[in-house]
Amino acid sequence: MILSSYGSQSLRFNGISHLDKTWIFFHRRLYLVSWWDFVVSLINRETLIRTQWRIRVKILKKWKQYFDGVETMETIVVDERNQVIHCTVKKDFIRRMDVLLVEGETKVITNFTVSPASGRFRTSGHVYKIVLDQTT
Repeated sequence: MILSSYGSQSLRFNGISHLDKTWIFFHRRLYLVSWWDFVVSLINRETLIRTQWRIRVKILKKWKQYFDGVETMETIVVDERNQVIHCTVKKDFIRRMDVLLVEGETKVITNFTVSPASGRFRTSGHVYKIVLDQTT
């Protein structure tokens, strides 16, 4: 997988500070991402998936959904940089995560997977989503 940079620009994010952004081409789509995300993708050009993450988030919303007979738990979280991110819990770990993830609480999440956000229904504008699995 080849990532290409398409210039950069400085944006004001929520009126707080300037975040450097860059355009990258990924899976035939053009994404505007922060320099931090771009550097992570350059470190591992074969895949954007990494499992040794650690972030502090507040759980804004949590719900379960069924698609083609498969149950998943979805959450919307906000990190310390005020970025809203979608989280998905795989079906085998819903029972454990349902107790741990409570709306309105702040949690430190470690050892999860970050993958490109895709699909018809996007709950946040972030180009990545968090996938919680057995190591989280």
